[in-house]
Amino acid sequence: MKNTRQKGIYYERVVCKILEEQGYTTCRAQWKPLYIKGRLVLIGADIHGCDIVAIHPNKKPYFIQVTCSSNIKQKLQTLTSQPFNLQTTDVALWQYSKQNSCFIIYKLNPDYTTSRSTLPVKLSDYTKTKNQL
Repeated sequence: MKNTRQKGIYYERVVCKILEEQGYTTCRAQWKPLYIKGRLVLIGADIHGCDIVAIHPNKKPYFIQVTCSSNIKQKLQTLTSQPFNLQTTDVALWQYSKQNSCFIIYKLNPDYTTSRSTLPVKLSDYTKTKNQL
């Protein structure tokens, strides 16, 4: 992949696929085209600081920020500054770790502490259907 934007979009699609396999319906934030002085610039349009909103019929709405960056502290600060009611909504940061081949999931708890878990992922399972992602 050429740049971090492409990596981010790819990992967002993988996370959507994982959640859809678990019965969620997902919606990704879309890039918005903007012309500045005749040049096309793509601006990210996050949903309350998140890339994905996932809805499951039997679970709370799930807001997810996906990253492959190592700057987790700043990303978590962005999420905690958003107006989420953590009693009725799940919010998490999914960080892809290339060296461990897994997503590290930092979930915000109702008291705004974080709990950490890992989800091993074999990316080759998701690249086979790359056009469908």
